[in-house]
Amino acid sequence: MATGNQWLQQVMQARLSQLNDRRLPESDERIELGLDSGARLVTRIVDGRIVVEPGIAQDAVVRMRLSDGIVSELEDPNVAEGLLGRLTDVGSLIGQGDAIRRDVCGTLRLRFTRESGGEECVDIGFTRLDQDQPNVVVTLPGRLMKVAAATANAQRRMMQAMLSGDIRIEGDMGFLQRVSDIMDMGLPTLDR
Repeated sequence: MATGNQWLQQVMQARLSQLNDRRLPESDERIELGLDSGARLVTRIVDGRIVVEPGIAQDAVVRMRLSDGIVSELEDPNVAEGLLGRLTDVGSLIGQGDAIRRDVCGTLRLRFTRESGGEECVDIGFTRLDQDQPNVVVTLPGRLMKVAAATANAQRRMMQAMLSGDIRIEGDMGFLQRVSDIMDMGLPTLDR
């Protein structure tokens, strides 16, 4: 199994290979992706290409923190690519930096529970990351990670899971709606 830093590098390199054939608009915005253990990568756009480097970006438009245990949950490349593909759509997030800073300020926590007990979390901070007091907590059974990662029918299947009580949402629903307007995480939204 890869270390957290190696895993982050592998995920982002795979993501970059898909995105670097596109020319992206120049931007000073940064996105930070990291693990609770301390591994951190900063993504930015230089000369129309995405650059990823180790480091911390306090002024990042989006900061994501994954619990260390999620690495083993996301060892399946299809799940990792799907879920993290949604979360690391760098061009889209950086392109919406002004809207994020204006309309979405807060933290979303995706909490995946395991059948055997325990949980793994993905915290996504828009303009700021507050892991102690997220604005919204979406709790899903771990088996739904694959559904959230799927591109086909994810919204419909997640809505079914929510209606059946498998997904719980606690906190500011308006904030969750604003997040859904910015990025597609495969979660059900209020307007669909």
